[in-house]
Amino acid sequence: MKVQFRQATEADFDFLNKMHAACLKEHVERIYPWNPDLFGETFNPHLIRVVLVDQIEVGMLQLLQCVGELYLGNLLILPKFQNRGIGTLILQSILEQGQALNLPVQLQVLKQNPAKRLYERLGFISVEETKTHYIMQCSPALKF
Repeated sequence: MKVQFRQATEADFDFLNKMHAACLKEHVERIYPWNPDLFGETFNPHLIRVVLVDQIEVGMLQLLQCVGELYLGNLLILPKFQNRGIGTLILQSILEQGQALNLPVQLQVLKQNPAKRLYERLGFISVEETKTHYIMQCSPALKF
């Protein structure tokens, strides 16, 4: 399995918008009504990389290097490609980047999202909690 990334463009909007809904709508609707316009209102292709596996578009990634941390804004894998180790490979690569930069990796996950188990398995711990999300972090000192 060869995982690659390419910079998103405006032409990717429809694909990414549909993926966003396919991956998150079920979890969001357990908390509050789904807003089908939200992705379009916040869409910035310069901040998104499309995930390709064996040259097939399977997901999206938003990773920002901020002051004092790497922030994983989104890692979405289309449902039909989930549970194949793709997310794990990407997260391990991100954690390696954090190790190399001596920066923690931080993310937030909806409380109902089963991806939380994956994050915990890779060494993320909850450092804060909101009404709807866990804020999770993996320190560069932790082994994954």
